[in-house]
Amino acid sequence: MPRPPASTLVQWRQENPTAWWRMLTDQEPGYKPEQYNVSSTSTRHKVIIVGIECGHRREMTPQNLTKRKGCHECRGHNRTAMNAWMNEHPNIWFRLLNVGENGYKDDMYEVASSDARHKIIVKCKTCASEVDGFPTNLTREASSCSRCHDGRRNY
Repeated sequence: MPRPPASTLVQWRQENPTAWWRMLTDQEPGYKPEQYNVSSTSTRHKVIIVGIECGHRREMTPQNLTKRKGCHECRGHNRTAMNAWMNEHPNIWFRLLNVGENGYKDDMYEVASSDARHKIIVKCKTCASEVDGFPTNLTREASSCSRCHDGRRNY
């Protein structure tokens, strides 16, 4: 059975009034009316959109735009930073470095516990080894120190 023809991005947006983004208006720089008349499944043409709540401008393909659930730049801003996450999970196997400890940076722990792009340095509570890793890996339930395995290593 053949697929129904894809709607244009303009039609898709009209059919989905609660989408998180809007199209540029003719008063905004970068506006080109023809750019939104591409297929909503197009992967070749990029369009400029604006987040309704945040105002962030972004260039995306229509296919990604119609699938994504929110602004790329805002994702993660409402998630818990590592400092807050540690306060909620005091019995975790590691601790965050303190100010003055080797490797400490002021903004190192202002990343989301679900961040997979920025490595952080932590210290094992059992063996005091410094371990670096992505917050997503460190905050998993089954994570443990790579050196002593949280005191569970069999020698």
